[in-house]
Amino acid sequence: MRMYKVVRHDNGNFYSCCMYSSTLRYVIGRKTIPDYGKVFVFKRLEDARSYAPNNPVFVGEGENPHRIFLASSLESFDKKFWELKRMKKKIGHLAIHVPNRSYVVDSFVPLKLQE
Repeated sequence: MRMYKVVRHDNGNFYSCCMYSSTLRYVIGRKTIPDYGKVFVFKRLEDARSYAPNNPVFVGEGENPHRIFLASSLESFDKKFWELKRMKKKIGHLAIHVPNRSYVVDSFVPLKLQE
């Protein structure tokens, strides 16, 4: 499904916006699959732009999109957060609210940078 991924540009490479050690690198035409968890994306370009107006945005294909309302509150909780979410258990203090209209996908293939 067509999705939009906000990224940051650093030394010619594109990475997830978050600065966690699990930060993902994105290359046009290459499928990105996290070691654990999901890839955060937006369904609409307007939502991606409003989240981080000065960051680059990829348009690409996301696999198995689902709405999400919470994310890990700290890097040290990230793996545990996704483990609890997968098991459908209470997440509690490990979570914070994500930007409006956020989605997650199992994988993301960037097709081009959005102008």
